[in-house]
Amino acid sequence: MRVIYKMALMLLLSASLSQAVAGPVVVRKSSDEVDVDAFAIRDQLLKQHEWQEQIRLQQQLTILSLLPNNCRAILWPYKYFACGDHFYRPYRHQQQDVYIQIPEPPPAER
Repeated sequence: MRVIYKMALMLLLSASLSQAVAGPVVVRKSSDEVDVDAFAIRDQLLKQHEWQEQIRLQQQLTILSLLPNNCRAILWPYKYFACGDHFYRPYRHQQQDVYIQIPEPPPAER
């Protein structure tokens, strides 16, 4: 009999803890004026997240309009330039060549 009471108590305790973890629930009447637009907040948070992601990606990009001196052009596996320990791939942007830093390409297999 004690086992049943202990199991019931544990079940009741776990159910109450799971509700506490879920967070607050706000219930409003449909006649109440609501100052908070949940969809607008969601959209704003999404835009902030996208902006932060763009900044993070932009920080990872190194874009050059001119390559440093002493760069070697390499044509395999695609055209890129080796400039010491840095590697750049050419791209055409607004009728101008720019060079974007890339990770080291695989060695040429010939």
